[in-house]
Amino acid sequence: MGIQRSSFYFMVARVVFVASAYVLHVFTAYYFNDPVLYGNLAVALSISSIGLVFIQFGFPQSISKFISENRLQSYEVFLAGRYVYMIFGFIIFLTYLCFTPLWVYITKDSSFIYILLVSSMLIPLFSYNNSFMAYLNGCQRFKEQAFFVALYPLNRIFFAIIFILLGFEICGVFAGFVCACIINAVLLRKKIHQKQGNKKFSSEPIVKFAIPIVFMSIGISLYMSMDMIIIKYFYQDSDVVGFYAASSAISKIPYYIYFAYSMTLIPIISRYINISMHNESICIIKKCLYTLCSMIAVSSIIVAMFSTEIIDFVYPKGYSSLAHVMSILFLSMGILSLFQTLSSIFISINNVYISAIVIYCILVMEVGMSVYSIPRFGIIGMAYSSIIPVIFGSVTLMVLLLHRLKEIGTCIKSL
Repeated sequence: MGIQRSSFYFMVARVVFVASAYVLHVFTAYYFNDPVLYGNLAVALSISSIGLVFIQFGFPQSISKFISENRLQSYEVFLAGRYVYMIFGFIIFLTYLCFTPLWVYITKDSSFIYILLVSSMLIPLFSYNNSFMAYLNGCQRFKEQAFFVALYPLNRIFFAIIFILLGFEICGVFAGFVCACIINAVLLRKKIHQKQGNKKFSSEPIVKFAIPIVFMSIGISLYMSMDMIIIKYFYQDSDVVGFYAASSAISKIPYYIYFAYSMTLIPIISRYINISMHNESICIIKKCLYTLCSMIAVSSIIVAMFSTEIIDFVYPKGYSSLAHVMSILFLSMGILSLFQTLSSIFISINNVYISAIVIYCILVMEVGMSVYSIPRFGIIGMAYSSIIPVIFGSVTLMVLLLHRLKEIGTCIKSL
């Protein structure tokens, strides 16, 4: 299956994911009718995403890569990967619980302890589900994987709204997420037929390859979530937190949709590199980056032109006061999707440490710039603190990738 067709399936699934997420955001903004409570939901989602990134990225990509390179042992790789993945997920689950008091202290809100306890249940469920999704991805069964990617958010919003209407507020949102995960777990287990492996596959290479990806993904998640935590720290119970949360929520659309390229690049390029189809790999990379950059540019220009109208259409009156901030954040997340795609290319060609180093460098830049600029320039300082570092990181990866592709091209000519 071609890269464009595969990416199309995932883009459709990601559009469903994003649309359902924004329906939930808009519903809660109107239903709560309280920018402070809505802001607390955004902060809780940011904290939860930091915990989930430990198990959403790293092991799934590693399992997928080794399955794509060892198709005859695909099920054996899956069993070995799922075993270590579940152990890792349980460790993260316990760690997440231990850090709950810290988040309560930072947010200065004791109600977060109950919210985070409910959200912690997502960690083992995601570990289980993602191992099956990695199997589908590694076998390049992209259409089936895209179906489950789209199914989860639909179930999630259905159950979340039910629990909210029952009066559980923010805890109800996460309870809905848990129910949706359980349904996906049951269906995925039925979809992938259990069979006896011929021989065991060592889990050691899966773990070694996954760990640097985990650290890289933690950095990306922190980069996406840290702004909400910093804003909450500086503005506490101000309505500004809710207004910024609205702009931040819309701005993440390009990242979630364009992430489709990352989902297809790793298994396809890994397999091509493994069977020495280097020319095809380079062509896919160039086509992917050209298409992605074009979409980021066009979508960012459109959003910048109509930012106020977009927020007024989606959110209640008053939220559009930070529309100018949303334009900057939208472009920032679009560039971050480019950074994610470049990172996936490096993962595919076995250079997993480069992206991890760069993301933490720009994360330090974001925190340092925001601490300096928010007291002096206000909210707009946070927006510029988000976009400037990610531009630096993406340009750095692009330069390094061009150098690496030149090396691959030289190897092809010598052969």
